Amino acid sequence: FVGECAKVGELAYCADACLRTVGFEVDQSGTEDWTLLVTRKGDGVQNFVGHTYLLDGDLQKSTYYEKRRAFSVSLPAGEYTVTFRGPESREDVWPRYVLEQWEGIPDCGGHANGADVTMAEPAFGPGEDGCGELVDGGDVESGYGRWMHRNYGELRLVEGGGVDGSTA
Repeated sequence: FVGECAKVGELAYCADACLRTVGFEVDQSGTEDWTLLVTRKGDGVQNFVGHTYLLDGDLQKSTYYEKRRAFSVSLPAGEYTVTFRGPESREDVWPRYVLEQWEGIPDCGGHANGADVTMAEPAFGPGEDGCGELVDGGDVESGYGRWMHRNYGELRLVEGGGVDGSTA
C-alpha cells in the first residue's frame, strides 16, 4: 500500500511511509486456513494478510477460550475495506466475533485511523448467518458442529433427550 521500499532481509523498509497497525482477533476454532483481504477503496489495490496463532498443534492450550487468532496489517492514510476469506471457496466468510484493536498513534502524519477501515460482512442468504436462534446451533438437530467445547467435560448428542423428543 506504500510506494518504494527497500528489502532488508525478510522485512521491507519504506522511508517516507507513516503506518498505523490494526489487528483483528477472531475465535481460533475453524479459522486455521482463513486470510484477511484488505482492499484500498481509492484504487482497488488488494493485500492478503495471514494470521498469527501459535497453538494449532497444542491440543490442550488451543482449546482455551481466551486464545484468539490474530490478523494484523499496518496501513498508510487511505480508506480500506477488510473481509475474511475462507480456504476453499475464496469467498467472504464471517467469524463468530471480531475484536478490532488499533496500536498507538505514530509520531508522523499520513496514517490510517479507525474511521478509515470498514469491516465488510458477507451477504447471507436466509438462515445462513447463524443468528436465527438465541443460542448458535441451539437446536442441534443438524449436529453440534457449531458448538464450542472447551476445557473440561464432554459433549454428546442424545437422540430424543430434548423438549418434545428433540435431540439434546
